[in-house]
Amino acid sequence: MTNRLQSLLDRKSILLADGAMATNLFPVGLKPGDAAEFWNLSAPRKITDLHQQFVEAGADILLTNSFGANACRLQRHNKAGDVRTLNIAAAHLARSVAKTAQREMIVAGSIGPLGCEITPTGAMQPDEAVRLFRQQAEALAEGGVDLLWLETFSDRVELQAALAAAQSTGLPVIATLSFHGGGKGREPLIPADLPPICHAATPPPTAWGSNCGNGPGEALLHLLEFGKQSNTGDTLTIKANCGLPEIKKSMLSYPTTPDMMGDYARLAADAGARIIGGCCGTTPAHIKAMGDALQGYCPKRPPTHQEIETRFGPLMLY
Repeated sequence: MTNRLQSLLDRKSILLADGAMATNLFPVGLKPGDAAEFWNLSAPRKITDLHQQFVEAGADILLTNSFGANACRLQRHNKAGDVRTLNIAAAHLARSVAKTAQREMIVAGSIGPLGCEITPTGAMQPDEAVRLFRQQAEALAEGGVDLLWLETFSDRVELQAALAAAQSTGLPVIATLSFHGGGKGREPLIPADLPPICHAATPPPTAWGSNCGNGPGEALLHLLEFGKQSNTGDTLTIKANCGLPEIKKSMLSYPTTPDMMGDYARLAADAGARIIGGCCGTTPAHIKAMGDALQGYCPKRPPTHQEIETRFGPLMLY
């Protein structure tokens, strides 16, 4: 199977991933607690419009609107039987936009955590988790995605289940963990835990890194930690959010400006990332600023902790 991601990486030193899905849908009608994935069927134009905005902003990679389209999360809405339909629709919508672009685009099938606890902290067995992830992964593959992007994971057992399921499709895989509160997940996992997990996978992910978290400054610290354990040939990726949101006039507001995200993009390249995007709060304007900052940019030495703090404020050490 052709690895279109690797082929594009062979031709471009840095790829720009897109920004957020759900937080960009709130201004056009998505309500807190609603499943954005249902819009793949009920409001497909709003999904393709957002994909198109990211294409016009310069993104090379579009993530499908399928983050929570697994049976566990859909069961909360009595829609567990719609996994295949929603994921295929998500893939088709992203592909319909990508194929009209005037450059090569990658469509990545977004897969998030199940939202159900796996042993030893919950009742679900790992093999059942693999089955549910495979159900989603196979639907995205059927829909025509180029790769599967596992994002916002924080638990070792769940990430390994998702990796096993994704790898069974034969598609390339990107795996990203999300760290909060100084890098600790539920287990708790810290950034230093991810490289060994990915190196031990068979086969290892095509790319790996982190997403979401507490903002671009912390994400850059993740990259510095990953760099200490990365092997020659590893492809690091980062998809930071725009900081922690506040409620202003009944709307979520994120503090990181497009200019700041442009600085983050350059510093991420300096720290070794080859796939750089944004997570919660990242609008097409942020992605445009990041793309402009990376245009023709030649990465320098990795930034120091102090240099990151100078731009983004005090940060917690791991």
